[in-house]
Amino acid sequence: MTADVDELVIRITSLDDDSQRALLDRVVRFNFEKGLEGLAEAYRRRLDAEGELDKTSDQILAELRDIRDRIAASDVDG
Repeated sequence: MTADVDELVIRITSLDDDSQRALLDRVVRFNFEKGLEGLAEAYRRRLDAEGELDKTSDQILAELRDIRDRIAASDVDG
């Protein structure tokens, strides 16, 4: 693996500055997307474990309206 990394270093450093920046941008974007996919998968597992994964959008919106109404009521009372 070290030889592979060394070869990559040589190839990357031989690129011009614009190509190196473009490569870095792509690596950053790829890692970000990979991280989001991992986060989404972890959240799906959590929702599945809590029995919440199969809720419809209407059910979720109804719950959000209920939360909003309770917050609004507590602001009026408080």
